[in-house]
Amino acid sequence: MKALTHPVADALHKLRGPHYPFQRHIANTTQAPATCILCDTETDEDTIHLLLQCPAYTHRTEIAKHLNSIIERYDKTIQQEVIRYYSNSESNLIQSARILSRTIPPTPNDLRSAPWKRLWQRIFEVLDDHIYIMISQRDKLRKT
Repeated sequence: MKALTHPVADALHKLRGPHYPFQRHIANTTQAPATCILCDTETDEDTIHLLLQCPAYTHRTEIAKHLNSIIERYDKTIQQEVIRYYSNSESNLIQSARILSRTIPPTPNDLRSAPWKRLWQRIFEVLDDHIYIMISQRDKLRKT
């Protein structure tokens, strides 16, 4: 698999660990509140809040449309596998980990490996763009 060369590589690395400067992290070292300063939900700002819940990021519908346009080109078996992988029935922690992961899920038994890998590489590219937009929006909103 190719190395991450997208500008979001640094953010992905930080988001996967405890070092991204979320309010929850800042609150541990200062007297600042842990709640998200970009929305008024009074929820602690952390990776799960950023990726799945914060209403300040309004483009989640667009990313879903983009991902759907990728997977709809494949047969129903592949579509179901991708949808199952990113299922809302999983915990928020697992959903977040899967969004940040760049590990290709195992190829289903009845599928060839090459098309499966190409599909996931496209999905990862879209997710990278999505995360880059979110991080850029967050930084821009925090400065205003």
